[in-house]
Amino acid sequence: MKRLLIIFLFIATQFAFADEQDRFKQANNAYAEQRYDSALEIYSQLIEDGWQSAAINFNTANCYYRLNSIGKAILYYEKAKALSPDDRDILANLKLAEAQKIDKFEVVPTPAFTRIFRSILSLFSNAMWLTIGLILVFLSATALTLFLVSQNKSTFRFGFYLTFGVLGLLFLFLGNLKVNQEENNQLGILTVANVYVKSEPENGEDLFIVHEGSKAKIEETFNGWIKARFPDGKTGWLQAESFEAI
Repeated sequence: MKRLLIIFLFIATQFAFADEQDRFKQANNAYAEQRYDSALEIYSQLIEDGWQSAAINFNTANCYYRLNSIGKAILYYEKAKALSPDDRDILANLKLAEAQKIDKFEVVPTPAFTRIFRSILSLFSNAMWLTIGLILVFLSATALTLFLVSQNKSTFRFGFYLTFGVLGLLFLFLGNLKVNQEENNQLGILTVANVYVKSEPENGEDLFIVHEGSKAKIEETFNGWIKARFPDGKTGWLQAESFEAI
């Protein structure tokens, strides 16, 4: 009975995957025929069904760009970039879309130490930092255990094995630090034509206006409102429905 259930689940998964591939091809054909609304509808449905990839986000962004929805285009280019950071087509189209934004923020300079530290963290993904760390700690613990039961207790060998452990702990620390930074550094894109940023939710004073495609860091959420920090350092509140997280 269990074997039959496994076979059934496998077949069902294959059919579901084949259906998604067929719909993806349909969307690609619609895009090639310049039926951008139809292509976007299919891509959006696939995303709602849980299919996530750099390709589908990239194609969705292309549809929005063709339909002159710059904010949504930038949002989905950013989503594609998050999944494939070095893809040249994604980076080129994102740059093209960003060139059409109205707002040009003067970015607050980042201290040199922070830039260097971020560069170090970007060398590996979260999973890679943590995996390497666990492997090094395991190897160190195993080697130290064998060292303690061996007859040859060389100080050099002890220090060498201990260094592996220290490096492993360092990798684990950096991996966890990167995870925490990404969780606390959620970015979003303004997807409406424009909106006034307020000093506080609901009845706050209008501080300044931002336009479609502007990127900001989400600092806080409250009752349908988002407190956002823009690249020039300015902060304020805007309605959550006008802003979508990357």
